[in-house]
Amino acid sequence: MQTKGLTIGQRIRMTRKYLGVKQYEITSGKITRNLISAIENDKVRLTPENARLIYDNLNRFAKERNLEIDLDLSEVLGNEPDFQAEIKAESYINQLKRHLKTEEAPSDDFIHEVEDFLYAWDIPIKKAEVYTLFGDAYGMRNEKLRQLFYYTKAFELYSVEKYINSLPRLASKISECSEELNSPEIGVRFCELAISKDPTSYREEMYDLYMLSAISHSKLGNHTKAIKNIDVCIDRFTDDLGPEYYQAVSVKADCYERNSEELEAIQYYTHATNGFYRLNCLKEGIESTIPMISLLYTTDFESNKTKIESLLNEINAKMTQIPNIPIAVQMKLSNMYESLRMHQTSMDTYATIMLRMNEMTDVQSVDLLHQSYDVYDSLNQLPKWLEFYKNAQIDLVALDDPNQRKLATSLTYSLKFLIESQNFEFAKRITHDLATLAISG
Repeated sequence: MQTKGLTIGQRIRMTRKYLGVKQYEITSGKITRNLISAIENDKVRLTPENARLIYDNLNRFAKERNLEIDLDLSEVLGNEPDFQAEIKAESYINQLKRHLKTEEAPSDDFIHEVEDFLYAWDIPIKKAEVYTLFGDAYGMRNEKLRQLFYYTKAFELYSVEKYINSLPRLASKISECSEELNSPEIGVRFCELAISKDPTSYREEMYDLYMLSAISHSKLGNHTKAIKNIDVCIDRFTDDLGPEYYQAVSVKADCYERNSEELEAIQYYTHATNGFYRLNCLKEGIESTIPMISLLYTTDFESNKTKIESLLNEINAKMTQIPNIPIAVQMKLSNMYESLRMHQTSMDTYATIMLRMNEMTDVQSVDLLHQSYDVYDSLNQLPKWLEFYKNAQIDLVALDDPNQRKLATSLTYSLKFLIESQNFEFAKRITHDLATLAISG
């Protein structure tokens, strides 16, 4: 939206109509309707105090609606130091967005420069925007603690400034980050805070918020609360029998499974699977079938044997219809085959995934190697596993502590095998890698 060449009043009216808000909304009721009408028609002079009120509110509505506006009130606010600081902050925001768009993490020097600037000015909303982008940048660098730190700072600023509709998306980011840090209690707290504000954000954002809150509650053992949140999500933020509905049903099944209510879990997994297949959402259908098969196996294998075989055949048939099977789905399949004691099938699936290591990050490769180690070891196929490790060429120093420990555990066990099989050359390589992990850790 461009407002160049227009009068100040025309800019305000055009921006307000673009955002779909009424006159009294952009003044918070602090300016009479007659006065704002006169301002928009350029019949009275806009004072700096009123300009600031209108400017802040229009930017708030734009932020809540995820819309870009070009509102320049520099003629009125140009001499205000805070306004000039906001212009400078906006420049930093645009630079950060360019970094994220090009997937080039900003340097520490640049981040420190922006932080020093923000500490000097009282511009809370711009700070919140920058802190959110900082969180995204540190996520790109896989620095999860810093990512979480900046997301929570942004959340607090938005809360204080009453930017309620900005909270759900940020709470979802916090929840996802806290899950990766194995701290779901943090995600629950911020999700519930956002929900308690009763925002009117986009349905997609609210759907994600309720779903992530439910998943975190379930991991913490709050299964009743988790299921309640999912039911609210289904009632308010899903289309009847659409993909989002069945995704919520699948998460509900997971909550019942975590609460050891196997029959209810099987029922909802079945419902989700049938719905996904009906909608031709094959990947999602397979993902909801996998835990259902595992439950059927553990609850009563003999009675469910025929059904399990039928579901496995169905998965194999559906897999042929997916042109590029997601690695995450293949990983879940391997784990399921292993739980069903189908070790050879599990190893064959892992081998297929190993051939796609060039598509993975180092962290994903570590997860794959760590999870597959026991299968290769049980089938006396550690040489193949070691060859995959060798070809992966993982940057050991760049790994964070949890992933270094996972890889070190598998390498330590493989070292024993290499020494026993007198493969001293490879044992020397593994010893060097273990020493690298120890030093970097």
